[in-house]
Amino acid sequence: MKLHKRFPYQFAAGQLMVSLGWLALLEKTCQDIDKLLGDNKRGFRWTEIRQKYGGLHLYYEIEGRDDEIRKGVDKIVFDTELRSEQVCEICGEPGAVQQQDFWQDTLCMKHREMRKTMKTGDWRALVSYERLYKKDTTEP
Repeated sequence: MKLHKRFPYQFAAGQLMVSLGWLALLEKTCQDIDKLLGDNKRGFRWTEIRQKYGGLHLYYEIEGRDDEIRKGVDKIVFDTELRSEQVCEICGEPGAVQQQDFWQDTLCMKHREMRKTMKTGDWRALVSYERLYKKDTTEP
């Protein structure tokens, strides 16, 4: 099931996407935050999800929560961002951050070899993403 349908309050910020290789990491993160928030889910949402410096970077807003909840969310997000630097953003297999041209990616050996043969623009066009928002009003 799509994350934005399982955790709609987390994805109320608009058109967020994540590369398919990191989808399982983000799903675990959403589950952990959902559990941490307990019955009161209001006030939390992702504001930006992106690849930066080869890793997954998660930005969020949280309102009306005590410092312990905020610290818990910070730890979950920090741990996810660190783990993303060891997971191929393309396929989810074990990987490492590597640099080509001026771009950094986290890739497994298979995708690292593919990446070496491609220009950055061509490579970025091949990366697949999971849409984390409702596409239109006809989607359930």
